[in-house]
Amino acid sequence: MGLLCDLFVTTRERALAYETSLLEDRDAHLQAYSPEEFKGLTSLEFGMLWAILENQEWDVEKHMLIDVAFGEGDESWLHQFQDEYVALLAALDEERIGGTSQAWGETEELQCPADDIRPVVEALARLSREALAKNQGLFMWGSL
Repeated sequence: MGLLCDLFVTTRERALAYETSLLEDRDAHLQAYSPEEFKGLTSLEFGMLWAILENQEWDVEKHMLIDVAFGEGDESWLHQFQDEYVALLAALDEERIGGTSQAWGETEELQCPADDIRPVVEALARLSREALAKNQGLFMWGSL
């Protein structure tokens, strides 16, 4: 099955119920959260993207998502994107999405063509604009 990575916009309180919702009724869960579902991405890769957007070297003290919760045995995790990061993602236009996808795909962690990672960057930009418009958070839920 691989490493799961869901991106979604909601309140912190509702984000904490994400995994329970997923396990109870998948159809209702998808309707309630409208997640973008990807595979193989962790907070490390998203931290690398943040550093790219800031045109800085990756820094573990700065470029990591906020730890919100961890599931039993740390087999799942919930992280929140910082407001500063969300603002950077929301500001991406088509041209910057292309360049950002290229740079992110070239990182040691991803090593993939820009076209393979572009859908993630597009989703992040769209979800970030939604988070700002709704005054909610952008979250990442992952699972082994």
